[in-house]
Amino acid sequence: MAIRSIIVNIDIDNFSPPLIASAVALAQRHNAKLIAVAAAGAPVAMAGIDGQAAASIYTIELTDVEARLRELEGKYRALIPAGMAVDWRAWVETPARCLATMASAADLILVAAAAKRPSSFLRSVDIGELVLSSGRPVLIVKPDTGPIIADRILIGWKNTREARRAIADALPFLATASAVQVASISEGEPDVEQSSLDDALAWLAAHGVKAEGKLHPSSHSPAETILSLAQAFGADLIVTGAYGHSRVREWLLGGMTHDLIGESTINRLISN
Repeated sequence: MAIRSIIVNIDIDNFSPPLIASAVALAQRHNAKLIAVAAAGAPVAMAGIDGQAAASIYTIELTDVEARLRELEGKYRALIPAGMAVDWRAWVETPARCLATMASAADLILVAAAAKRPSSFLRSVDIGELVLSSGRPVLIVKPDTGPIIADRILIGWKNTREARRAIADALPFLATASAVQVASISEGEPDVEQSSLDDALAWLAAHGVKAEGKLHPSSHSPAETILSLAQAFGADLIVTGAYGHSRVREWLLGGMTHDLIGESTINRLISN
């Protein structure tokens, strides 16, 4: 799959010129349109406040959100090179829901890893919710990012729908990487796991990706093992599937996915 359209999330409280620069460079490399999405949810009614006062507070806060979105559009467009195809979408909606709705317009979604705990789901994207609801690969960019090179890529492999989706989504990056390593964490069935790893390597080779792979013992948590292997390999991108499911107003993530989303030292491409 070629990357022809990229969404970049603009955090209403943490505008990041480095993230915009990374998104611009990635879009230029893939000849892709860049779509900036900025969103913040409407303020909610507060208990103990009468209707008229609540309406007044709502109007003031909504006006502030709309003014901030207009300000951010100017900042975003000021960082875009002349002649580059870009778009701007501003919504009064929770960021994760807005991005999931907009996902149909893009091949890839870029979000910045949280440098600190998000202040509110109304104003900061819930990355776990986004990964599980968007139907698109999500590239979580480390906070101090420079250009997204994706030259040495580590794939966390498990023979599941999510992992198969992840390596397919990552093909545009894998095809241009100088080194790709596939790491499978053993769960006690080495013969079956080695066979699926060999199949994954053969699939990658059939798509022009030369990769090495190894079955690793489970000595730590899966996330710790993957991060340790990525560091030893000198990886600048990790590719994994996301494991979890949704309930009403609750998103449950598997342990490895939760830990990798919370990591901030390396770029991660995660698919569900």
